[in-house]
Amino acid sequence: LIWSAALITVVLWASVYLALKLSLEVFSPGEVAFLRSFSASIVLMAYAWMVGMPLPSGRQWLEVAIIGVVGFFFYPMS
Repeated sequence: LIWSAALITVVLWASVYLALKLSLEVFSPGEVAFLRSFSASIVLMAYAWMVGMPLPSGRQWLEVAIIGVVGFFFYPMS
């Protein structure tokens, strides 16, 4: 089980570079970044829903929004 999980991780990780190269022929870098973030958000939201994770409170939404803005806009500049 551990070896199959490691193999799946390596294959998926390696395929990302090919997918990025091909997607940049069609989309701009900003669009690719948005699509990656959006698709990851959808997958994580589906997982949270499947395990019954509660929604964040109002203050937690604000904190998540601030972290998201800082991470999305300022991290690439570092």
